[in-house]
Amino acid sequence: NLSSENVENRGKTEIWRPFETQHLSINKLNHSTSSVFVPVKKKFCSKCSAVFYSNLQLIAHMQVHTGSKPFACDDPNCTKSFARNEELTRHRRIHSGYKPHHCNSCGKCFGRKDHLSKHLKTHLQVSEKKVYVCRMCGHRYTRSDALTRHRSNAHAISKTVVKIEN
Repeated sequence: NLSSENVENRGKTEIWRPFETQHLSINKLNHSTSSVFVPVKKKFCSKCSAVFYSNLQLIAHMQVHTGSKPFACDDPNCTKSFARNEELTRHRRIHSGYKPHHCNSCGKCFGRKDHLSKHLKTHLQVSEKKVYVCRMCGHRYTRSDALTRHRSNAHAISKTVVKIEN
């Protein structure tokens, strides 16, 4: 049973999947079946050039451009709907309180892995953090979005961020 493989080809990583082929042996005059790996053809979104490796992925992605949101939340007090089932699954965690991603440093739990990743940066030592400094008042932040919010709220300045690394 062969599975997909990542193959390095001319400096680019490609996905290869097994493909069954029929062979006719001249010596035995019978058919045999074997599997060989062939490159998977990429599918491109005609609207934004996003790359996919299956038609199903591309079809699901196209809902982003059509505005179709067939996956509705079943909570009686919620009217949200989503283009992809994965988005609905992630949304349901808000209602259920399910938070499967845990910080090993402080025990705080998160419903989304990207929120845990963002949180983990708060545990870095100052020397490991990128520091974002407000040009107006010198306040320092470890996240660019925090500096942007500060500049907007404190100084009514739009999004221009200066990064200084320690």
